[in-house]
Amino acid sequence: MTTQQELWQMQYRAKRYLQHLSHEDLAQRFNDILANLTVLIEDGTIGCLRPSEGEGVYWWTVCTHVLDEWFLRGETLPRLGPLARTAQVPRSTWPQPPQALKAIMGRKTTNVLAKYGKRQHLLETLQKGLVRVAQASSYTDPSLNRAIKDNELEIGVLIPASEVKVKIPAYSGGPPVVPVQVRGNVAYTWRSKTDYYVYCLSMAIDCRLFDDFQADACLIITRPKEFIERLKSTFERAMPGWSGVSRPVQYVDPFLQAGPLSTPDGNLDVHLCKHFRYSYQREYRLVGLPDQAQRPLTPVFLELGSLEDCCEMVEL
Repeated sequence: MTTQQELWQMQYRAKRYLQHLSHEDLAQRFNDILANLTVLIEDGTIGCLRPSEGEGVYWWTVCTHVLDEWFLRGETLPRLGPLARTAQVPRSTWPQPPQALKAIMGRKTTNVLAKYGKRQHLLETLQKGLVRVAQASSYTDPSLNRAIKDNELEIGVLIPASEVKVKIPAYSGGPPVVPVQVRGNVAYTWRSKTDYYVYCLSMAIDCRLFDDFQADACLIITRPKEFIERLKSTFERAMPGWSGVSRPVQYVDPFLQAGPLSTPDGNLDVHLCKHFRYSYQREYRLVGLPDQAQRPLTPVFLELGSLEDCCEMVEL
């Protein structure tokens, strides 16, 4: 009987889309997968998603593809320890449970949004509705940690050579086009024509995210529809000529593999898409877009009024 792992290997060998990646890029892809495959368990240990449930199927599939590519190259599999130390995996607290566990225990965790951050800032948000909305370009700041730092102005994909057909004009009087053999992956990048504003939230109440965002508190938005509508309308009043759009972030595998991170029509909205390494964060965002391209921008400070009717705060 063929095992599930063997089926994933057969799937990969029928379409060896990773074969042109460098050793370093292959290791980085493994790190990105590992960040999403691992979870922080309530006893403080690190576990893995089950390969038979939800997105676990996807992450174990693409993980198997990376491991099989190393095997096919005849390369030695890098030791997991050094790789894990450079990946954005949960931090074990064992033998103690995660510090955040007690704070979120018993709280509503479905159909809510969360803002992780520092207590003094979130308290002002809760009591007065003070909100800082940052410009997208600010997220390239090198001082930001790996869970936050990203280029929000562009997103790219890699198209394997086997799927690319390139033709060039022939000499005068000859055939109209000449096919060209492509070697390596073809990079395709979507870039925003403008800087824009983005306010980031999470759809997950997760002990791991306190650590990732270096947070000592979390604002749990128990009535997300009301909060988003208030935030959007306040932003649009403060910024004439700008419009707000809000929705969950779409996470994209650079190779656009079939599964929960695929894009059926191949089109990406750079303002609402992120690399799949951040998928475990389950981001929900409000994006503010101008009626004409603008840059540079500076942060916008909004005042929504007390949010105690639709939010509650937990502290470590």
